[in-house]
Amino acid sequence: MQSASGGAEDARQRTIYDTGDHVISGIAQAQSTDATLTFRSQNGLVRLSELKKVDA
Repeated sequence: MQSASGGAEDARQRTIYDTGDHVISGIAQAQSTDATLTFRSQNGLVRLSELKKVDA
């Protein structure tokens, strides 16, 4: 099985994440103090914090 990856970037650095078996189809950012990024996949919602960082 081949893994996919996605990226997140801020003004200082880019981080690559392994999306595993998730097929990402949407993104939302919560209006909260931690500004959590949440993605929509065929498995439901997944938080950025649940994805494994990839060493580049």
